[in-house]
Amino acid sequence: NWPRGRTRTASHCVRLGTLDAARRGAIIREVRDADLGIATLPITNLYLQGWEHPVATPRGLPPLRELLDVGVRVGAGADNVRDPFNPVGRSDALETASLLVTAGHLSPAEAYDLVSHGARSVMGLAPAGAVPGAQADFLAIRAANLADATASAPAERIVIHRGRVVAATEVRRVLPSVGLGGVTSHAAAVFPVRTTTSQPPRAVVPPSAVPRLPAHAPTPVPARVPTAAPAS
Repeated sequence: NWPRGRTRTASHCVRLGTLDAARRGAIIREVRDADLGIATLPITNLYLQGWEHPVATPRGLPPLRELLDVGVRVGAGADNVRDPFNPVGRSDALETASLLVTAGHLSPAEAYDLVSHGARSVMGLAPAGAVPGAQADFLAIRAANLADATASAPAERIVIHRGRVVAATEVRRVLPSVGLGGVTSHAAAVFPVRTTTSQPPRAVVPPSAVPRLPAHAPTPVPARVPTAAPAS
């Protein structure tokens, strides 16, 4: 009996993926008609669900394809990270998107939509991204395309919030000096050095100017939201 227009979201919802087709379909249609958002949390539920099923182990996900096909609003997050409920994770939207591709059989574009636009929708947040008219919240990363970004999850990133740079992570790769006689420096191997900096907000180019950036500049991708999904 919640008022229309109020944001309502149910998280986890893994049992929905275990129901028979008729009952599952009926519930999904009711969810759509009620405009109820669904938040899937793959890194938590893939770990928690199925311990008692060594054979045909449940995937720990709601039926994502069916939900999307009928028009249910779906977002994705990470929920538990390195705690008693889940020993791994890094609170990274690209990590969550990759899990949705592997376990949920979504395309990279669909998976990233769930951790960006979809996640904002189920939390009642306005659209955002590097597009004219949207709130200028997004990540700038180096990747050939969205599929490459989802697969490689580059550590080097620039975080834009309301059109201003609020944080940046830089990765330097240091190579040993190699001469004719072999390695001549004390470094014996290639090793990455990662540094993260936060700085006072400063103006950046408006989203409408992004296409004019140099070819070597980071590629803007849709807005990332906090990977902790709304509570049920």
